[in-house]
Amino acid sequence: MLIYPAIDVKGGACVRLLDGRSEAGVLRYPHAPAAVAEAVRAAGVGRLHVVDMEGAESGAPGRQAEIAALGEKLFLQVGGGVRSGADVARWLDAGAGRVVVGAAAITRPEAVSDWIQVFGPEQIAAALDVRTVAGVPRVGSLTVASETGPTLWEALERLRFAGLKHVVVSDRDREGRLGGPNLALLAAVRARRPDLSVQYGGGVRSAADVAALKAGGAAGAVIGRAFMDGALNLKDALAAAG
Repeated sequence: MLIYPAIDVKGGACVRLLDGRSEAGVLRYPHAPAAVAEAVRAAGVGRLHVVDMEGAESGAPGRQAEIAALGEKLFLQVGGGVRSGADVARWLDAGAGRVVVGAAAITRPEAVSDWIQVFGPEQIAAALDVRTVAGVPRVGSLTVASETGPTLWEALERLRFAGLKHVVVSDRDREGRLGGPNLALLAAVRARRPDLSVQYGGGVRSAADVAALKAGGAAGAVIGRAFMDGALNLKDALAAAG
C-alpha cells in the first residue's frame, strides 16, 4: 500500500480544512509547502497529495507553478479546480504525475471518461468526498453540496464505464478529527468496485490505522492532519504500509 502525505495549499501556505469544508474551520500551519515536500522526501516517501484550495474554491487552477515545483523529486498527485481537459493537460505538462478530479467526477462523469481516453487511466483519479446524510453516504465537493449530491453508489455506478482506475474516497465526517478511518466505508467500496484502486482518506491517525487500511484492501492511505501535526511519523506509516 502507498502512503500519500496530504497538504492543502492556500495563499502560499499549508492549511487543512476540518470536514473538508471551509466554513467548518481552517487549520493553518507555519510550514511552507516547499519545506513540507522536503520533509516528505527526507522520510523516504516518494509521493505527495496536494489540493489547490484557491483552485477548488474558484473553479480554476490557481498557484499552478508554485505547486508543480513541489513535485520536482516527488510523484505529485494534485487536484483543485480541474474542470476541463485543458486543466488536466496543464497540470500534467507542469509535472504532476496524476490529476485528481472532484466536482466533475460527480456532475460530469462523461467528461472524465473523455479525459481518461486522452490522457490514460494512470494520469487521472476521481475524488469522491463522502458525507453521511440521513444514514446514506453521499458525495460532494466545495462546489457540490453533499446534501443534494448523488449517493456514493450512484457516483461509482456513473463512473463504471469511464475507464477509471484510481479513486480517492475521503470520509468528510472524519477528516481532520483524528478519530480513526472508516473501515466499513472502505470495505463497502471495495465490495462494490473491486476493479478500482482505492485510496482512503479521513481520520487516519496512527500506524495501526495504516495497517488496518492495508488489511482492508486500500491501495493508498491519504494522511493529512496526523502528518502535518506530527502525530504520525511518516517512517512509521511506511513500515505499517509494508
